[in-house]
Amino acid sequence: MKSKSFLRRINLISQFVITLTAVVMLLPRPAYAVDLVNYSLSDVRVLYLTDNLDKIDWPTIYYLNDRYGCHVDVAVVQQRSHFRVERKSLDNREIDLLRCFIAEASTVRLDSLATELFALRRPDLILFDGANHDQLFLGIKDFLTNIAPSDSLQFNILRVFESSDQADSLQSISKTQSVVFNATELMEQYRERMEIEIPRLLGEFSFDTSKDLSQLRKYILVKDYVERTYGEKGTNADFLSLISTNRLGSIIDGLLLEGPKKITLNRFARQYIDGFRASRTTTGKERVNRLVEGYRAIYDLSNQFRKDPTFKSRWDIPGYIERMVARAERAALRAVGIRWNGQVIRRDSPHGPRIKFRASLSAEGPKEVQLKSVYFHPYWDTSAVPLDTSTHSVAPHQSLVKEYFVDIDRTFLESQNPDSLVFTAELQYGMMPLTVRHTLPVWIAPDLHVRFEPEYYFVPPPASLDVDRVVSNSALRVVITKPKNFSGKVKLDLETPRGMFAGAYRQELTLEKDKVYEVVRIGFSTSKLLELGLHKQYISLSYEDRLVAKDTGLIRIASCRIADTLSIGFLPDSSGWLEDMLSMTDARFRPLTDRGLLTGDLSAYNVLIIGYAAFRHYPSLVRTKDRLEQFVRDGGSLVIMSQPEDWPEGLLPVSFVPSHEIVEQSEIDYRIQTARILSKPYDITVTKLLSEFYRKRDVAAATIAPAERVFATPTGATLLSVSRIGM
Repeated sequence: MKSKSFLRRINLISQFVITLTAVVMLLPRPAYAVDLVNYSLSDVRVLYLTDNLDKIDWPTIYYLNDRYGCHVDVAVVQQRSHFRVERKSLDNREIDLLRCFIAEASTVRLDSLATELFALRRPDLILFDGANHDQLFLGIKDFLTNIAPSDSLQFNILRVFESSDQADSLQSISKTQSVVFNATELMEQYRERMEIEIPRLLGEFSFDTSKDLSQLRKYILVKDYVERTYGEKGTNADFLSLISTNRLGSIIDGLLLEGPKKITLNRFARQYIDGFRASRTTTGKERVNRLVEGYRAIYDLSNQFRKDPTFKSRWDIPGYIERMVARAERAALRAVGIRWNGQVIRRDSPHGPRIKFRASLSAEGPKEVQLKSVYFHPYWDTSAVPLDTSTHSVAPHQSLVKEYFVDIDRTFLESQNPDSLVFTAELQYGMMPLTVRHTLPVWIAPDLHVRFEPEYYFVPPPASLDVDRVVSNSALRVVITKPKNFSGKVKLDLETPRGMFAGAYRQELTLEKDKVYEVVRIGFSTSKLLELGLHKQYISLSYEDRLVAKDTGLIRIASCRIADTLSIGFLPDSSGWLEDMLSMTDARFRPLTDRGLLTGDLSAYNVLIIGYAAFRHYPSLVRTKDRLEQFVRDGGSLVIMSQPEDWPEGLLPVSFVPSHEIVEQSEIDYRIQTARILSKPYDITVTKLLSEFYRKRDVAAATIAPAERVFATPTGATLLSVSRIGM
C-alpha cells in the first residue's frame, strides 16, 4: 500500500510540474531588464542623425545602448520656417529622440543646432544615415563632420560614421574602415525592447518591428580622431575600438598635477568603478554594499569637482560629472529598493516668487527606509539651511511625501550667478547612509513660444508710383503661447526685410494668467525696395531681458488678381494652409459646411476647392458625387488638392486614386507643353515650378481618368491634370 501511495504522489507531482510548465510557457515574456550598472559605468555619448523617422536604424542604436551602455541621442532633422528642438526621453533607458526643425543650413542656424545637440558636451560618436538626403541635411552633415577637436574641451568628437547601402558582400568594404552588423540578428535580439519603447518615443508615428531588414548593416568610417599609442593598430572592429567606455580616471590625470588632491580624487574614482564592476559578479547583500560604496565614492568625488576651479572652468566637465552621479544614484537606489523623487518647484505669489522642495520617498524593498534630514544650500552663503532634521521612517511598501517652502529674496532668484539653488537629503537604508542632491537653476526660462500665423505671407506687387512707400491694410498675425498659470511682462521685437515697414504695435505686453494664447496683429506696408524673391522676417520674444523664443516667417511678392465676380467655396485642409492662402488674396471665398454640401446652392460658386484630407471632416462628401458632377457640367470648376492614400472611392465624377511616389525633376514627364492651365490667366514658368525637385522627394500624385495629364510620374500617375466633363 505504501508503494502504491508513494507512486500516486509521484504521479501527482509530475502532473503538477507539467501543468506549471505549460502555464509558464503561455505567460508573456518579462520586459527586457534595465542594466543600470552598465549605464552608470559608461560615459560614451552617441549622436545618430537622419531626416526620416521611418529610416532610423534602431537595431544599431539598441546595440550600442545595450552592449556598451551608451547614451544615444536620435536626432531627426526636418526643414521648417522656424528653429526649434523637441526632446523626448525614455525613463532609465538612456535613449532620447530629438525632433530638430531648422530653416536653412546657414552658419548661424547650424551653430544654434550644434548648441542644442551638444547641450551637455560633444558626443564621442556621430552616425549619419547614409540614404539620399536633401541639401539641408547634407549641409548639416558637412558642418558636423568638420568640427575640429578643441584643446579647451575635455570631450571631442572621436569618430564619424556613415551607413552604407553598398552590396551585401563583406569583400566590398575594407574591414579597416567599416563596421558590419547582422541587422536581422540584432532585430531579433532587441525586438522586445523595440516593441515596448519605440512607440513611447515616436508617439503618433510608428515603427514596424516585423518588417524585413537587409541581413548586413554597414557603417563606413568618415573621420577618426582617436589617439593611438605605439604598437596599437588602426583597425576598427567595432565603433568603440581603442575607446575607453569610462574616462573619469584619465580626466583627473590630464587636468591635475601630481599631489595629494590628485591621489584623493583617483582613489574616489577607483572605488566608484571597482564597486560597480564588482557588483556585476556578486549577489544579495554584497552586491548592494558594492553599489552603495561606489555611489558614495562618486558623490564625494563630485563635491570635490564642484569646488575645484580647474574642473569648473571646463564647461563640459560639470554636466559630465552630474550625469555620472545621477546614473550612479539611480542604480544604488534601485539596488536597495528605494524610490526617491526630489522636485524643486518655483511658484509665483503676491509677495514674490517662492521656492518649494517636494520630497517623495517609497520603500520598495524588505527593509524600512529613513529620511534623516533635508538641507538647503544657498549659493550666496557657506552655511547650509536645515529644512528638516527629524527622522521619518518609512515601512516596507509604504510612501512618504513632504513639502518644504523656502523664502528667498527676489534679488537672489534674479541674480546672474550661474550657480544653482541646491537641496540635499540624507537617507538611510539599514546601516547604510545615502545622500541625494537636487538643483534648480537661479533663472528658469518660462515655457513661452512665439510664431507667425501663418508662417508665410505674400503681398501684391507695389504700385508704379514715384513714392518710396505705399500704405496698405496688410497685417501680420503673431501668436504667443504660454502655460495657463504664467503671468508677466514680455517684449516683442520684429525684424523685417528691406522694403517692408512695420507699423506701430505693442512691443511690451502683459501676459495674464488663465490664458494660453495671445494674438498680436502688426500692420505693415511695402515699397518698391522689396525685391522679387523669397524674404525672411523674424519675431523674437524676451522675458526679463532674455531671449526665450524666436520664429522665422517667409514673405514674397505674388500677383493674385482675382475677378470680383468669381466666388470660391472650399473645404478646408487639415493644416489650414488653404484658408490662409485664400485670405491673402482679394478673392471672395467662403468655407462650406457639411450640411451645405447636401442642401446648399452650389451654383452660387464658380470654383469649389477640396483641401487635403477634407473628407475626414465632411461625412456628407461621400454622398455628393452627383451634385459635384452637375456643378461641373453647369460650368463650375472643381479643384482637388493633393490627398492621402485613404481617399474613399467614388467621391468624384472622375476616377481618382491617390498615390505617393518619390521622384526628381528629370523623372517628371511634361506631357502637354502648351497647357492652358500654365498660361492663362498668368504665365507660369515650368522651370521655377519644378525647382524644388532638384532631388528625389515625396509627391502626392494620383491616378485620374479621364484626364489630360500635364505632369506625370514615371508610373503614369498625375501631378497636374485637367479633366473635362460635359464638353
